[in-house]
Amino acid sequence: MKNNILQTIASLFEHIETNTYRDQTFDFKSVIAEKKPEIDFVKKFFKNSLKLNDDMDVLVLALIISISLESNEFGINEISRTLNLKKTVLYLGNFHLILNDFLSRGILKQDEGRRRKRAEYCLNENIMSAVLSNLKSKKKIESDLCDTISVLILAKEMCKKYDSRNDNFDDSFAPILRKFEKCEDLFLTFLKTFTLEPIEIQILLFCAFGHVDGMSHGFRVMEMMEDFFPNDFRMTFEIKKKFMAGIHPLVEMELVQLTSSGQGFNDDVYIELTPKVKEKLFEDQGIGTTNIKQIKELKYYKLDELEPLFFPEKLQKELDRFCEMIKRADEIDFPALLAIFRGLAGTGKSEVVKHIAAKVGRGVFRVNISDFRNSFYGESEKQTMKIFEKVNKMYADGHKPIFLIEEIDGILQKRAIENTSSTGNTDYRLQNIILNALSSDLPKGCVLIGTTNYGEMSPEYHRRFPVQIDFQIGDYECRFKHWHHLLGDDPNIKKYAEYELTAAIVQNIVYQMNTDKLLFVKVVNSERVLELIEKEVEASSFGNKKRLGFKKN
Repeated sequence: MKNNILQTIASLFEHIETNTYRDQTFDFKSVIAEKKPEIDFVKKFFKNSLKLNDDMDVLVLALIISISLESNEFGINEISRTLNLKKTVLYLGNFHLILNDFLSRGILKQDEGRRRKRAEYCLNENIMSAVLSNLKSKKKIESDLCDTISVLILAKEMCKKYDSRNDNFDDSFAPILRKFEKCEDLFLTFLKTFTLEPIEIQILLFCAFGHVDGMSHGFRVMEMMEDFFPNDFRMTFEIKKKFMAGIHPLVEMELVQLTSSGQGFNDDVYIELTPKVKEKLFEDQGIGTTNIKQIKELKYYKLDELEPLFFPEKLQKELDRFCEMIKRADEIDFPALLAIFRGLAGTGKSEVVKHIAAKVGRGVFRVNISDFRNSFYGESEKQTMKIFEKVNKMYADGHKPIFLIEEIDGILQKRAIENTSSTGNTDYRLQNIILNALSSDLPKGCVLIGTTNYGEMSPEYHRRFPVQIDFQIGDYECRFKHWHHLLGDDPNIKKYAEYELTAAIVQNIVYQMNTDKLLFVKVVNSERVLELIEKEVEASSFGNKKRLGFKKN
């Protein structure tokens, strides 16, 4: 456990964010049991000021503090998206009641000036200041305190309070600049080695504020620029264009990097600190950066935290053999290992990659077809090359993720021909880039897995993938085990298992059952379950085409 309140809160947040607790199987009680030392640490920190007695209240407070570091306002929707949990789970965990209780106790505030259909909250500023400065709760930051955190807090507060209609940016930024110049902490001293304009310093400080807990998802450029220069759209858009083109001074000095380059006129650009700047920031704050999990694009999994998968014996043996191939490839310095997982949607092709990664001790770097494409001419090719460059960089730095390309048939569906069509030419160039990368540009030991539906990928591409594994709808025994895992000793499981449904459809049916429980506060009977099954079968069947669910004759 960390001895710093911010790191402890980040640990609780990361445990839920990176965990594979999902949907109806998620249990906050198990999180509290596993992270009891961290829960007690947070409770002790706020002992005198907030008097939190219930462990669930402490966990919720830790989570909303983490979310508040990246968003001034939040509600159930934001919490659901950030934690990757469905709102049903949050309501079952009484999240909405706890938030309302926090509101009545002054822990949270609500903006009454805005008319919203859904409640939006913001955290009490004293609580956030206490956490970020690691002081006693409710103790205000002294005005003469001059360290990295105090400067970051000022930058954050300026964004919240700055009114461009009445305030001048340079005047508002002057107090921050004075502390910035005065402070001799490692991170700010490093930044002072560069020649920076005030607005550039503010951008860096705001990015650093988001990164101080190690979980930032990028800084939205247009949102801040529009706050500072609402009447000067030209300046705002010029700054955005410079970031998109990679010619902004902060990008050229390698102080920030793009996490999203924007795919259209209205799309925004997100940036984050570069690894070397993060290293200085984390070193300044005493947060280690050697932990491989801090690479945002990588996800790590533990077998005991993953939902069990139920496959026929033959398929399970193929998957076990593939795991052994990955382990042997590590031992003998084998070239890149390429595999295709074929099957209908919902049969477990993507989910099993998490299990494989957990067994072989690797992370997962996941991309899908949209990550390769961009509406601007020539940008799709750049994005595709950057993806493969990123994979090579990860392996060069000692991180050896499984490279998962979802729906790879979206690009390798059929051989494109160079012609006068811009779309056709783009597909032709993308295919050449990907095929060249598969042939020679992947690092040694790289494991690449592509997922595809049956018959969607051109046969001429299959020879590029030595390992090809087919996923079918599970047999009766597999379906029975899955239903039993989700419903326990329900006496009607045998009847439900007669329907040849994919695992994803079964999960969806159980989710609808839990939704019924939440809405109608009653146990769902077998007739209702069969009704849900029949609806899924009808929705998933298309005449004589491939079916995702049908009743066995």
